Amino acid sequence: MTYWNKISSILNQKKHFFLSFLFYLIGSIIVLFFIGNKEFSQLSNTLSSSILDAFFYFITYLGDGVFAALFVVFLFLLRLNLGFVSLISIIIPGLVTQLLKRFCFPDFPRPSVVFGPLIESENWHLIDGVDLHSYFSFPSGHTTTIFSICCLSIVLIKNKFYHLPILFLGILTGFSRIHLSQHFLIDVFVGSIVGCLGTLLVYGAFKNLLVNS
Repeated sequence: MTYWNKISSILNQKKHFFLSFLFYLIGSIIVLFFIGNKEFSQLSNTLSSSILDAFFYFITYLGDGVFAALFVVFLFLLRLNLGFVSLISIIIPGLVTQLLKRFCFPDFPRPSVVFGPLIESENWHLIDGVDLHSYFSFPSGHTTTIFSICCLSIVLIKNKFYHLPILFLGILTGFSRIHLSQHFLIDVFVGSIVGCLGTLLVYGAFKNLLVNS
């Protein structure tokens, strides 16, 4: 089976997830077009509450490198080759995001800079314990990581029941970056593409290591 046939086979087998992911992308494009990138952050900031703040504060850690490392270690414990394929499938999209962030778009400001005047005048809702960054906004590294994990989980889990909940978890984690004033929607949008499609393409290249084991 050729490489692209493998990718096509995965897309067909997991079509519910990838079609839902496509609808999420289309929905994001609609929001970006009709509401706007910065305007969506402003709208999201008005929806803050103590419950939402606490929820998004903790769920954002699902996109952290520590969680990704624990996820990969767990897969290594299940099977050595599974852990290796998973490690490569998560690291490469993450590297792509870091290259884009640090070398292609290093001057892209984060919400803390764009909405600096509102923050200084205390007209912007901030969440306690969140250390706001200033630059390297595009794309979102946390979103890339969580969507890499979600995509990898989908291709490994046979039960279709988990497809939508896993995607929803990825979307919530990505949105947490907006709610915490760390990223804009466009950062999350592109980060999710790099994470999901990047992992799919890398996994397809190394899938034989699992099939032949």
